[in-house]
Parts: sequence; structure tokens; C-alpha cells
Amino acid sequence: MSGFLVLLNRELVVNFLDLKTLITNLIFFILSVFIFLLSFSNDMKILQSYFHCVIWVVFLFSVVFSTEQFFESDFKDGSLKELITTGYSPLDIILSKFLGVLVMILLPILIIFPILIYVIDSNYFLYKSLIKSIILGGPSIILITLIGQILLANVKKNKILLFILIVPFYIPILIFGIGATELEIIEKSPDKNFFILIGLFMITLSISLITGKLAMEELNN
Repeated sequence: MSGFLVLLNRELVVNFLDLKTLITNLIFFILSVFIFLLSFSNDMKILQSYFHCVIWVVFLFSVVFSTEQFFESDFKDGSLKELITTGYSPLDIILSKFLGVLVMILLPILIIFPILIYVIDSNYFLYKSLIKSIILGGPSIILITLIGQILLANVKKNKILLFILIVPFYIPILIFGIGATELEIIEKSPDKNFFILIGLFMITLSISLITGKLAMEELNN
């Protein structure tokens, strides 16, 4: 447990020192949302009908484009192999990086999210179900992306390959995440989708830890 806390502290300190990435990610998220919305329609009723889809798509790309830093630098300078060699568990490394992404990427987006909604449409009534679905589905998206980064750590310019590799695993999360808000639109309870997202996270966590552990052990050979 102490080893995990040391790794988590390391991740947070390293990434807090690199605020440029955090700011860039937030700017990318905000600008992408506005560009998407302005490209389609200025009618607020029409915007409300697909706003949640835009948020999910932009969030997905934000995670894919920003998680590379959490493994790439450690892999390139040998820190990843050194951590494993010095006795840190691959599972602890994966979990610490996962929590690091949650704090540095998901949390800031959730903080600015209500402000973003208020600026776009202060009467948007679906924000609660949308935020809940992002909170419950976001961690699964992050885990899948991190494991993809580990599997493609040796491949240069791997973002396209990464996206192709992991897109099929995103689909169930997107279906139930977007579907939760769709149910709210037709005045049905989205709770069923929320429970499914929790179940998908538990499955994703188990598979990701096993796959990530094997991949990191292979990198260390």
C-alpha cells in the first residue's frame, strides 16, 4: 500500500508541475465543444437534442490525445522499467497512473462542465444525467486508453493505431452513456444505464489490470 501511495504522489507531483498539458487539454475541450455546436445549428432546441453526444465525443478525444504523456515520458527515459525493477508492482503503477488521469483530466473537465453548460444554455435540463454518465463512464474510457498506450508503447506515432485498436471497446460505454441522457429526454429513468456503466467499469478494471500487468512485464523483458 505504501508503494502505491508513493507512486500516486509521484504521478500527481510530476503532472501538477506540467500545467501546460492540463491547460491545453481544457482549451481543447472547450473550443471543440463550441466548434461542434456552431458547426451544426444556432437553434437551441436542436442543440439540446445532440449536445450530450457532442460532449461525449469531445471527452473521448480529449482522453485519447492527453493520456499519452502519462506513459510516454516514463517509457522513453527508462523510468517505467526502473520502477518495475526496483520492486513496484505493475498493478500499482497502472492504478497510480489511472488515478493521476482522473485528477488531471477528468476532474478539471467536470469542474468547468457546469460553467460550460450555463454559458451555452442556462436552461439545459439534462445536465445532471449527462454529468452522472460522464462520471460513471469516464473512468472506463480512461482505463481502456491507458492500456492501449501500454500495448503500443514501442510504436512511434501510435495515436492512430491506438484509436483503431480501442474504438470497439469504447462503443458499449458510449451507447449506455449517451443512452442515459436519451432516456431522460423521453422522460424515462436513466438509472438502469447508470448501473450498467458501473458494471462495465468493474469489468474494464479487472481486464485492464490483467492485460496491463502482462504488457508491462513484457516491456520490462
